Amino acid sequence: ISSLNYYGFADPLYLITALIPRPGMEFAFVSLAFLRAYLSGIFFYRYIRWFGVRRGNALLGAASYALCGFAMFSLSVHQIFLNVMMYLPLILLGFEHLLKGRRPVLMPVATALLAFSGYYMLYMTSIFVVVYATFRFFREYPHRKGRAALFFRLFITAAGFYTLGVALAGTTLLPSVWGYLHKATSQMFEGNLLIYSARKYATELSKLLFLNNENPRAVAIWAFAAAVLMVTRRRTRRRYAAGAAAIFALLCLVIPFFG
Repeated sequence: ISSLNYYGFADPLYLITALIPRPGMEFAFVSLAFLRAYLSGIFFYRYIRWFGVRRGNALLGAASYALCGFAMFSLSVHQIFLNVMMYLPLILLGFEHLLKGRRPVLMPVATALLAFSGYYMLYMTSIFVVVYATFRFFREYPHRKGRAALFFRLFITAAGFYTLGVALAGTTLLPSVWGYLHKATSQMFEGNLLIYSARKYATELSKLLFLNNENPRAVAIWAFAAAVLMVTRRRTRRRYAAGAAAIFALLCLVIPFFG
């Protein structure tokens, strides 16, 4: 389980292939890749509609999300990475339900589905969810009395539901984590959790600046930089928030702890 789950052995969508005859396996594999991209757009659409975004704008945003550079690269190379794009909107929507006092059933269910996909994607998503939840709380309750007590109560509740989702996938998640910690490749890391080696930074910088057929990140980084410049031209509170998010995203690229 530890080795197979690295490639999504317990992924619910992959399990569908158990019903497919062997001659149709290639077609099923390709179809699943497109299904993941489609579901990513659908789930993201439901997430942004929660905030009252108009239907046309939500459709455009969902299409951009489902057809972004990362999605297209994963679609053709490692479709299992599309699971992050699939389940992340559902996890965030589950937290929004909790923030508004509704039952956050969606959070543990989506977390469990993502955890079945592998420990690495769960680890990366967990970091993002913590940052997102903190930002959303202080955005939702900027001046509320007793905010500190409410924050810790909400944090404990959200952590409980999130942990429940992780526990639901424990039968495959725990063996895969144990296998990773006890294999030789887990030691093949250049640097520590705070800083990469100089060679690693030089290699990754070249990947960001120069495009080739195996590297979609060069397009992504320049598109991201252009978007930041567009939204930060005018000095407003919202623009400063966008700039802060951009700086945080860049820090995530250069600090190993964030993956």
